Amino acid sequence: MARAYIDRPDRMGPKPTTLLLDVADVVAGTGLRIGEVLALRWREDVRLEAVPPVLYVRGTVVEGHGVRKHGQPKPKTATSERGIEIPPFLVETLRRRKAESLGQHALVFETSSGAPVGPHQVRVQLWKVRDWASTQADQPNIDADVAMHALRRGVATVVSDEHDIVVAAKVLGNGQAAITEKHYAHQQLVVPDVRDTLQAFGRPQEPRPE
Repeated sequence: MARAYIDRPDRMGPKPTTLLLDVADVVAGTGLRIGEVLALRWREDVRLEAVPPVLYVRGTVVEGHGVRKHGQPKPKTATSERGIEIPPFLVETLRRRKAESLGQHALVFETSSGAPVGPHQVRVQLWKVRDWASTQADQPNIDADVAMHALRRGVATVVSDEHDIVVAAKVLGNGQAAITEKHYAHQQLVVPDVRDTLQAFGRPQEPRPE
């Protein structure tokens, strides 16, 4: 949908940037908080040539509630500092973004003056896409409460389902698995398939006669 908004034929003025798409890719590929995404630095935090490629969370961007936008050299909590091995689609996004920056930017996401992009700027782009989609018959409507945070919750759910809630908590940088379970991971109505375990428990295999 965001791509359709960027490429819309009736667009006036300069072409929108891929900021929203790229931030969404980072959140979907890591589960990072939006402030953590916007604080990523190429030299210190991004290791695209490592095997496997990895991102390190060492800071965040803070703004709002009377606080001027600024980069903070530590994440939200002590447990939020972490390294996350990243999937191929995100490696591709970051390599493209790095190539477009021509090595001139310290931050993965920054303004033309070199300042960090604030979370509000990303939200404004999301609102623009949402408002545009509401006028297009061929585009799905986005609920007003949908935000980047919904992607983070989605990461928590799929990681919890495929692995467990403890792993999901570590990926999200939450200190306690209970926090992840309560606020992020969506509990599935159908529990994981444990039929083999229950079969062995209820009908233990009798020893074969010699």
